[in-house]
Amino acid sequence: MEEDKLNTSSDNQKVDDPTTHPWVFGQTDGTLISPYVTLEREGEIGGLDDPRFRRWKTIGEAVVFQDEAGMRSLSFLPTQFEPGGPYALVESTKRETESRHCLIASRSFPHPQAVDNESPLRRLVRPRRNLIVLRAGEDSIHTFWARNLSDEERNWDLCVSWYGSEEHFTPQIEAEYRILQNTGRKYDSLYGLCYAGSPIFDYDYVAFPDDDIDTNFRDLNLLFEIASQHNLALCQPALHPSSFVSHAITVQQPDKRLRFTSFVEVMFPVFSQAALRRCFTSFQFSESSWGLDIVWPKILGGHRHRIGVVDAVPVRHTRPVGSSYDLSKAFADKHRLMQAFAASEDYREYGFLR
Repeated sequence: MEEDKLNTSSDNQKVDDPTTHPWVFGQTDGTLISPYVTLEREGEIGGLDDPRFRRWKTIGEAVVFQDEAGMRSLSFLPTQFEPGGPYALVESTKRETESRHCLIASRSFPHPQAVDNESPLRRLVRPRRNLIVLRAGEDSIHTFWARNLSDEERNWDLCVSWYGSEEHFTPQIEAEYRILQNTGRKYDSLYGLCYAGSPIFDYDYVAFPDDDIDTNFRDLNLLFEIASQHNLALCQPALHPSSFVSHAITVQQPDKRLRFTSFVEVMFPVFSQAALRRCFTSFQFSESSWGLDIVWPKILGGHRHRIGVVDAVPVRHTRPVGSSYDLSKAFADKHRLMQAFAASEDYREYGFLR
């Protein structure tokens, strides 16, 4: 875009709350850097893994990006490229350059606001620190999890989201929360539980396992303890070698306690509270859930040593992958999300702890 067509005057311009929607990040010559960037309330920048753009803040009328050393890397002022066009922020600089960095309010990814209408989950009087939200049906094996510690020792509450038939749903399901959700798939239903005021947002960590995972109470305690001890944003238990496996990076390496990775699978993700608040809106973007685990690290951005596979806690995945849905639609979901978020399949290990 030519310089004389840009209006970066601060007259009558105010910086809208930049945390209420995602942004397209690029340059005014049309170069795309990322189609999905979020500016989080705690000052982090999501959607970018670049040491030049780690945090942000407002200074007067400007939105300022900072690098990992806390130094200013970019400053933006509010503008509109054309009357009635999308709200934008354009780099403010004294350098002579034909193109400038810009943030344009995204229209492709509306930032939906969950509505607190029926409050289907009743808040507990004394919640534990962590929560497991289990999508369960008639064949769920969670009732066989070994209860090898007492309720007093358990550091997690259980929420059962029942996708089976209504006639088999009963309030007597042994869980702190229970809800009938049998009209949607896993993450679409879980998105419906992340409404404003939901008790899900009261917990330090929230896990979303499939119902074909074999584990035990003590290992689940340890999983949350390790996540908290290492301040992980996103993690998962490793898969026991006897499991049905989709991604080799998730298979347990018994000589390690924790591996820092670029990937966590949708089968059993564990989110910190801050990471969940950043990622939960993506739950609605994939009917099959495929592709979500590729875009979560992209959304979080810059968490290279806060995403990992917990080898100290192996679980067993007991059913073949893709046995309950249309694989062709799942692949279509994945590639659509990868294209929309400019994300690529990335299965790397950055380091480990023993």
